[in-house]
Amino acid sequence: MMERQNIAYRVIRCKRKTTALYVKEGEVTVRAPFFVTAKEIDAFVTSHHSWILQKQQEQLRLRHKKNSLPLPVKAP
Repeated sequence: MMERQNIAYRVIRCKRKTTALYVKEGEVTVRAPFFVTAKEIDAFVTSHHSWILQKQQEQLRLRHKKNSLPLPVKAP
């Protein structure tokens, strides 16, 4: 895990042409081509800082909403 401005993220190097950013369950993953440097990945994450925080907040709200809904009652 690497960290930049309080955003921890995991880097997955793979055979691809572009860098991609994923936020799932609040965790940030960067998929990057083998030729992209760590410094470039860090700059990429930094440039998407606001978007990452927005997605993390959305997912947190959805998780909270899902957990606070009452269970449906089955009719007898």
